[in-house]
Amino acid sequence: KQQKVAEIAASLLSRVRNPTPEEAQLRKKVTRKYVKDSFAPPNVPQQKNGLDCGVYALEYCTRLASDPGARQLLWDKGQLPRRWVTQRCVEHRRQQLRKLISFIFERGGDVAEVCKDEESRAEILHLLTSDPPSSGKKRKNPAKHS
Repeated sequence: KQQKVAEIAASLLSRVRNPTPEEAQLRKKVTRKYVKDSFAPPNVPQQKNGLDCGVYALEYCTRLASDPGARQLLWDKGQLPRRWVTQRCVEHRRQQLRKLISFIFERGGDVAEVCKDEESRAEILHLLTSDPPSSGKKRKNPAKHS
């Protein structure tokens, strides 16, 4: 199984590093447009390393999908709740994503097949949406909506 995962990862990495001419041309167009027009909302934390940007994006999407109050705040004021996604949350999600990948590959690697089982679907949902365990420390300023 590890060999199969390694082969898939190598294949994907190869496509990223060596795009077809069409993919390379599309990348240039997309990069020019979004670098020129990019912005970041003022209260969105940035990752503390060069690895977590994708996990931050996934965490924000997951939380937006599951939190109607945050969606309304974003719609009404263009803001997100303060300290909504922290480095601790991202580290937890990265660990959960590793477990998810292992969970799927231990069951044959076919997501559609794995999802046919109700218990597997529940585990996948848990891995994608669980909050980090409580640290046991009390926060001075609990997270509040702006």
